[in-house]
Amino acid sequence: MNKSLFVIILLVLAVVGLYSQEQTWQAKIIDINAYLETNPSDTAARTALAYYYMMNNQPLLGLREYRVVVEADSSKTDAQAGILWALNSMEQYKTTIKLAHDLLQTYPEIAAIHNLVAFAYLKKQDTTIARYHYKMASDEAGHDLLARQTALEGLGWTNMLLDNTARALQYYSKAQSLNRVDIYGLTRLNTPRFTTAFSYSVPDSTGKAYRVSQSIRYRTWKADLAVDEFQLNNKHFRTIYMANLTKQFSTLQTGLHYAYADGNDARVYPASNIGLSVAPMLYYRSTLMKLDQSVNMAHYERFNGYQYSITPSLRRGKWQTAYTYSYHYQDNEAVGADTSKAIHRVQLSRTMYKGSELGLYGGYGDTAWTVDNYLNLTDAFDAKSKYFGCSLFVPLGDMIELTQYNEWGYSADWQYLFYLKLAIRY
Repeated sequence: MNKSLFVIILLVLAVVGLYSQEQTWQAKIIDINAYLETNPSDTAARTALAYYYMMNNQPLLGLREYRVVVEADSSKTDAQAGILWALNSMEQYKTTIKLAHDLLQTYPEIAAIHNLVAFAYLKKQDTTIARYHYKMASDEAGHDLLARQTALEGLGWTNMLLDNTARALQYYSKAQSLNRVDIYGLTRLNTPRFTTAFSYSVPDSTGKAYRVSQSIRYRTWKADLAVDEFQLNNKHFRTIYMANLTKQFSTLQTGLHYAYADGNDARVYPASNIGLSVAPMLYYRSTLMKLDQSVNMAHYERFNGYQYSITPSLRRGKWQTAYTYSYHYQDNEAVGADTSKAIHRVQLSRTMYKGSELGLYGGYGDTAWTVDNYLNLTDAFDAKSKYFGCSLFVPLGDMIELTQYNEWGYSADWQYLFYLKLAIRY
C-alpha cells in the first residue's frame, strides 16, 4: 500500500473515532438531561451528567452541575472533587488551591482532593507542595487504584523535578505495577539523557574564560566531563580538565570529583584536586531539606590545600535558600607558613515564569585556592574576599537552557564578573 494513502487512512480513522466518542458522550448528556427534567433532585444522576460534560470537554457546564450537587448536599465529596477537576481543566489553579485547602480542613482523608490540588500546585511550579499532596493522596488512597496510581505517578514526576531520580524510579515502578502500561516518566528515566553546555565568562578586565562540558545521565547515575580555558590579555594562561561522577540513592547523593590544571605560572601549575561529596536529603511535609557536605584535597606546586564545606538548604514551593560554610587549610612549602581561613556564602532563589529562576548570592572570606559550590577551582592569588551577585536561569523549550550570572566582588578593589551559559539537553 502506498505510504501516503496509509497515513491518510489512519488520520481518517482517528477523526472518525474521536467523532464517535464525542457523539457517545453527547448522547448520554441528552438522555440524562431528559431524565433530570422530571427528577431534578437526583444528585447521583446530576453527578453523572457533570462527569459526562467533563468527558465531552465542556468543563464550564460540568462545573455548574457539580456545584448544583454540592449546594444540595455538601457531603458529596465526589462532587466536591469534581469542582476541583473542572477548575483545573479551565486552568483556574489558584481557585483550586484555595477551595481545596478549605475542603481538606473537613475531608483530609479524601485522596482525590489531594491529587487535584497537587496537580494545581504542580502547574503553579510549587513542586515540593505538590509532592506533599501526592504523598498524602497515596497514603489515603486505600483500595482506590486510580487515586493510588495518580498519586504514585505524581510522586514520580515531582521527585524527578526535584532531582531525586532514585525515589522517582521507585514511585514510577510502583505505579506501573498497578497498571501494566508504559509510564512516560519511567521511560524517560530509563533512557540515557545528554547535556552539552558552553559557557563564557569575564572575571576581570584582563581575563576571560571558555568552557565546554558534556554530561550523561542514566537512571541514578550522572557523569560529567569539562574543559575550561582561561586567557589573560587574549593569550592562553591556564586549562582545567574536570570529571565528576555522582550516584543517587532515595535519601542520599554521593559524588566523586577530579580536576587537573596546567598553566603558565610555574609557582602554581600543574595542579590537581580530588573531592568527595555526600548529600543526605529529607522531606518534611512540603519542605525539602538537604545537607551537602564535601571534602576537597588540592595539590599545587608549592602548597597543598584541604577544604571541608557544609551546605544546609531548604526548598519549599517556589523558594530555596542555602548557606555554605567552608574551612580551608593551606599547607605551604615554607616551614611555619601554613594558613587557614573560613568562607561563608548565602543564596536565595525563586522560581519564576515557566520554570525560569532568579537567584541572589552573597559571600565573604578569602576564596583564593578554594573550591566553590559548583566544584570550580579558584586558582588565583588575589581572589575576591567579599562579593554579591544575581543570576537568571531561563529554559527555552524542552531542550535549551540559558543561565546568566553577574557578580560584584572585592579584592584590591571592586570588580565585575560576567558569566553566560548555554545548555542543550537531548
